Amino acid sequence: MTLRVYLLGPMRAFDGTSVIKLPPRARHLSLWAHLLVHRGRALPRDLLAYTFWPDESETDARLNLRRSLHRLSQMLPGADPDRPWLLSDRRSLGWNPSSDYWLDVEAFEALGHEPPRLAEALELYTGDLLEG
Repeated sequence: MTLRVYLLGPMRAFDGTSVIKLPPRARHLSLWAHLLVHRGRALPRDLLAYTFWPDESETDARLNLRRSLHRLSQMLPGADPDRPWLLSDRRSLGWNPSSDYWLDVEAFEALGHEPPRLAEALELYTGDLLEG
């Protein structure tokens, strides 16, 4: 089943036809959205830790990143072992562009480059990126 994620307008996600319950204002959702927006790029863990916890010590920021990753992995449905959601090592982390997902932002960008399909792109636009 394809994981469907919407970042235009209020963030929402679906596992097939089931809604994935997203807790309001959870840091791991912000992290997930950040990884999706930067899909296919390996982001340094240090950069992510400082981006999301700029007022914490290095140790605490990295610990918070690990905790958020754990919460995110608990929230996401199981992925194909050959195509995990996240690509991760000790130094970097990123959303796997080969995983089984569909992202409205990605579809919007692709359709926006095809003039005959601009109406389809506009249908995807339900609000600003990560509204709220």
